[in-house]
Amino acid sequence: MRTPRPRLRGFSAAVLCAVGGCDHLDCHSGPFLVVYVWAGFVEYDPTWASVYSSETGEWSAASSVADRRCSSVEPKRGEVVGNVVCFTLHSGSIVMYDLGDHSLSSIKRQDMPDVHGAEVVPVPMEDGSLGLATIVASRLYLWSLGTA
Repeated sequence: MRTPRPRLRGFSAAVLCAVGGCDHLDCHSGPFLVVYVWAGFVEYDPTWASVYSSETGEWSAASSVADRRCSSVEPKRGEVVGNVVCFTLHSGSIVMYDLGDHSLSSIKRQDMPDVHGAEVVPVPMEDGSLGLATIVASRLYLWSLGTA
């Protein structure tokens, strides 16, 4: 498996099961996908994503989303929420790769709840929707963003 070789400022990846209807949490020895996300090397370059399929042995065409702030991808694993894989950027924004329509979108930091500079991370909610979480002064705060 060869990875895309862009000049980048930061990257992350998530490995998940490629079997339809699977929850992607505890899979073994079946086909898999690698969602690879990276930020461009030049200031204000977009954030990019591409998906590797073990079934085809190929990388998908890269999709991108612009983050107006110069930012790189946090070196943390992606969070799978329904059909979306979420990654955090150093700017505090969150990029989301939709496995269904193969698109990349983002939630800008300024569009998130104000939590006095605390890190906000994507989490799956009990109903399967995408949520945000943070801890401030030993208190857990959760926000639901709707259905997954």
